[in-house]
Amino acid sequence: MTKIIIYQGIVLLLLSMIHTFSFANHGGDVKKDTIKKNDLTSWVSYNQYLMKDFNEYLSTGNNNTINNGYSFGLELGVISFKLSAKVKGVGGESSTLKLPLGLEYINARSKTKHDQNNIVVDWNFPVFGVYIAPDILIPINKKIKLGIRPISFGYYFLGFGKTLEAGLTISDRQGNLKLTGGSIGFKPSISGSILLIDNVFVLIRGGYRFLNFTTVNQKCEDGFTFQPGGGSISSTDFPYDLDFSGFVVFAGITIYL
Repeated sequence: MTKIIIYQGIVLLLLSMIHTFSFANHGGDVKKDTIKKNDLTSWVSYNQYLMKDFNEYLSTGNNNTINNGYSFGLELGVISFKLSAKVKGVGGESSTLKLPLGLEYINARSKTKHDQNNIVVDWNFPVFGVYIAPDILIPINKKIKLGIRPISFGYYFLGFGKTLEAGLTISDRQGNLKLTGGSIGFKPSISGSILLIDNVFVLIRGGYRFLNFTTVNQKCEDGFTFQPGGGSISSTDFPYDLDFSGFVVFAGITIYL
């Protein structure tokens, strides 16, 4: 079902872009001159996560499950086009097609202190991603804009260098279990923007994220073992999917430069 929704989103995106640029080539709906102002958006979000398989594993060891988390990011709108009369907003102003580039950090963590032995089990999954997100902005009036993103497409890394290592640490033993992986992610959404002061808008966005790390590599580092005094794991394949899919709610600030 998820794959069907993703493929439908990709088809809708391609059709909308073909439709838009075909008008441009015939002098129709898209004006050839781009909008002069670029924009920068900073945002934070609350995320829900599926994590079904991995949460079942956490529960068997009486560890806290991972059901939600946060993310934050930056977007730079470097390419944008005005849409003409056939795509005007409620107030009669031209709508805008933007192609912003974005960077995103996603956090998911399960940290559990077991009272019977004071051992802390800490699973930490930082994710870093880059994405492009075609965005249609429709003016409702001079202060309010409606935003429609048929799809946001990006590539995401589980862990990113030494600074953002993903994996497991346990307080009564040395070393750590290091996890790495990569996955394509999609994120359709809708938004509303309200003018705060000149060239500054408050942004509220809601959508659904499709992001599942189905192939994750694992490696014991610095003598880490799952059991004190035990041996290192031999397999390099982490046995669980890490599914970050779920509903997302964003809040942010957009500044037109």
